[in-house]
Amino acid sequence: MKISNEIKIGIMVVLVLFTLAYLTIKTGNYDFTPNRYELKVHFYNIDGVDQNAPVRLNGLEIGRVKDIKVLYGDDEKMELTLLIDDGTKIRE
Repeated sequence: MKISNEIKIGIMVVLVLFTLAYLTIKTGNYDFTPNRYELKVHFYNIDGVDQNAPVRLNGLEIGRVKDIKVLYGDDEKMELTLLIDDGTKIRE
């Protein structure tokens, strides 16, 4: 049985698309695990922090920054909403 060139090219295109999707998800740090809890913290200065930035504790990545808000009042503060991994304990 002979396979036509169109079928060979179609199989190759599908394999390349699956490989590209796999590599994109693997290297893109996409998080599909919902095992995290939210923690709201206030800072006066958050230079260089952006949404989806990693949260580190003692050099280990323990979560991500979900949201950033500016709180106006007597003194301006920044409120960060962090998504922290479920097994991580944060001290005050």
